[in-house]
Amino acid sequence: RRRWMVPVTIGLLVLGAIGVRTVARSAGSLPAAPALPTAIAILPFAYRGDPEFSYLSEGMADLLSTRVDGAAGLRSIDQRALLTFLNRQGGSADSQHGRLAAERFGAAFFVLGSMVEAGGRLQISATIYDARAKPRSSVETVAGSETEILDAADRLARQVLAGTQDRPLALAGVAGQTTFSLPALKAYLEGERELRAGRVSQAQHAFRGATELDTTFALAYYRLASLEDSPLATAALERALRHSDHLAEHHRWLVEAAAANLRGDHVMA
Repeated sequence: RRRWMVPVTIGLLVLGAIGVRTVARSAGSLPAAPALPTAIAILPFAYRGDPEFSYLSEGMADLLSTRVDGAAGLRSIDQRALLTFLNRQGGSADSQHGRLAAERFGAAFFVLGSMVEAGGRLQISATIYDARAKPRSSVETVAGSETEILDAADRLARQVLAGTQDRPLALAGVAGQTTFSLPALKAYLEGERELRAGRVSQAQHAFRGATELDTTFALAYYRLASLEDSPLATAALERALRHSDHLAEHHRWLVEAAAANLRGDHVMA
């Protein structure tokens, strides 16, 4: 009887600890959002190749999210919220974590992608899943060099949009164009990365650099405005509004709401 007492006691203690941890984790987590047939979660892309292009792991997800948002009735899940959730789940982007993210944010679809670099050439592929992690379709494209990333992102976004439709969709273009300047794009993506890491001053510097490299970069002005004090924020939002025709409808509303809020017009905001 004594021989069995120690292992049984240890076993009960382990089970109790697991139960307490599970209850605590469940109590501390937010409930899943109601499923929306128009919501899509785009997870960070897996990347292999020259470390110089490793920024595209999160960067391509940012690009796709911006381009898809507002097009064909889709709404992209916010990248910062999505990455925060994935980090809490262990950080990996796979179909299991994609399913959990879709459940958490109420997305009808999620996208997993990969990028392989060889000699400056980027092979990009992505798979679209439904909320139950069942693959719907796979798409791929190639960027012959870093300067072709924007065009590749446009092509990929069009294919992703088509892959989420139950009926064939005529895609004249993709909403939410960011910028045609690669240096400005890299600065913007750096700003997003710094902001997600909580490094506000570095994010400000990067967003400001993006607007200097492309003075029509509405999304960078909008991001910068959210980090600046009132006079500078107002100026940045005015620039964002001036060039808001480059944005998808969803982002235009965000810019207009931020500008109205800053003016004190809370009803309009």
